[in-house]
Amino acid sequence: MNAATQLSFAYLSSHPQEAANILQRFPSQESALFLSQQSIPNIASVLEHSIPYVSAGYLDAMEPSLAAKAIAKLAPEQAIPPLRHLSKANRERILELLPESRRKWYHSLPQWPAGTAGAAMNPFLLVLTDDLTISEAMKRTRGESKGALFFPYVVDSRQRLIGTLSIRKLMLASPKKTLKDIVDRNGPQMLASTPLEYFIRNLEWRSLESIPVVDEEGILLGAIKRETLEKAASQTASSSPDSSWADGLLGLGELYGKTAIELVPLLAQSTFGTAKRDQAKGENERR
Repeated sequence: MNAATQLSFAYLSSHPQEAANILQRFPSQESALFLSQQSIPNIASVLEHSIPYVSAGYLDAMEPSLAAKAIAKLAPEQAIPPLRHLSKANRERILELLPESRRKWYHSLPQWPAGTAGAAMNPFLLVLTDDLTISEAMKRTRGESKGALFFPYVVDSRQRLIGTLSIRKLMLASPKKTLKDIVDRNGPQMLASTPLEYFIRNLEWRSLESIPVVDEEGILLGAIKRETLEKAASQTASSSPDSSWADGLLGLGELYGKTAIELVPLLAQSTFGTAKRDQAKGENERR
């Protein structure tokens, strides 16, 4: 490994956001070639911090096996946006190389429209049935790692959500009791078809670590982390009457191979130009 390679490796490891900003200034194939020489964690961190359609361009230009390894490193809520920007053929090419559990779930992406709870949820949870004894639940909780980002969820025999499980209650409860005796019921939940924007505008969620997502029959499908909701709330708050114009510009940039950074001057001109027009209009009305 030469000095330049070591330097780029260290920079991507320490500054993934800055690296993502720089890489998106170059053609996707050129940046993808550079990323292909990096470690899988470094590739994943750049994908996480890049604009979804830019990440999709990198994935499309990489070897499918490498793209699949990078996608496998991402949490589902981070992997879904760039996967949605790939054509069906390119997406299938990558998904076929993923572990079976993730491949099966990602194949259901079209079922949940973008912007809904189903599209944003993480399906890899620690799920326990309500008939487990406390001692059995303790063993399962210690042995499971895939649901480490979430509190355990409790379901009935038909996989319908009963509630969440407090680790403190689990540790203090009598070993012979069952989870039915200590489960926290009546917490908030989201239908998979619910738009995230509706949820964040109408329910208090900032004090919660995560929100379970269910289907119309109450069957537990996944959960959404608070960080995902915070990002959605930030995007909603920053939207404006001119956002459609900006979205159109970004669409044109995607069509003609321009990056978001290259479009910043145009977006700024639009924003400030609109502000000046509004100001002039107000002055004319006052006159």
